Amino acid sequence: EKNQWINPFGPGADTASKNPFLSSSLDEAIKTGIQVPCIIGHVNDEGLLVAS
Repeated sequence: EKNQWINPFGPGADTASKNPFLSSSLDEAIKTGIQVPCIIGHVNDEGLLVAS
C-alpha cells in the first residue's frame, strides 16, 4: 500500500471528435457499463519511468 505509484497517464474523454473513441469520462463509463474496444500493448522499456 505504501509503495503505490500514481500514474498521471490514462484514458480521457474525446470531446472534439465527431466519432469519439471514448465520449465520457472513465468513471462515468465504468458506472454506466459502456463497452469500448480494448487496446493492449507493451514496449521494451516498459516501466523505465519508474526505474529512473
